[in-house]
Amino acid sequence: MIQLKILDKNRTWLQLESILVNIDSLYSKCRTAINCFILLNCKKNIMSCLGNDASLHSPNQISSPNGAYHAVMQDDGNFVLYSTPSRKPLWASNTNGKGQGPFRVTMQDDGNLVIYETCGKPTWSSNTYYKGTKPYQLVMQDDGNLVIYDCNRHATWATDPLRH
Repeated sequence: MIQLKILDKNRTWLQLESILVNIDSLYSKCRTAINCFILLNCKKNIMSCLGNDASLHSPNQISSPNGAYHAVMQDDGNFVLYSTPSRKPLWASNTNGKGQGPFRVTMQDDGNLVIYETCGKPTWSSNTYYKGTKPYQLVMQDDGNLVIYDCNRHATWATDPLRH
């Protein structure tokens, strides 16, 4: 479980399970470290992106900063991008019913976005391993596009749901 907690107007905290982390303190300590690329890019919209080696477990989601779109790792194993107001699906991995849950989608260290079933068997992948330069991040954008970026902000994969 991930939660943002505003303890006062000057500090934001991130709760991962039972660990409480002061984001602003962590942010200031790693401003120059390459490993903190994801934190720096996701600081303002913490639930809009998935960083290196991070997983989204069913039934959790990431949302665009404007709240108009969200991508859900569903309990049936399907990773689906929705328009929030209409609940209309715009893109899907088409992996519903493949494997046994719970499921997770992982932004791997090698740049590949992979859906895994409970036993660790992959059911889908973006086939983007080692495209670009790590670290990588999956970003849910305000325009409805779900994109994998490398550290140079080059897109290595995208859903492009509104182009179809």
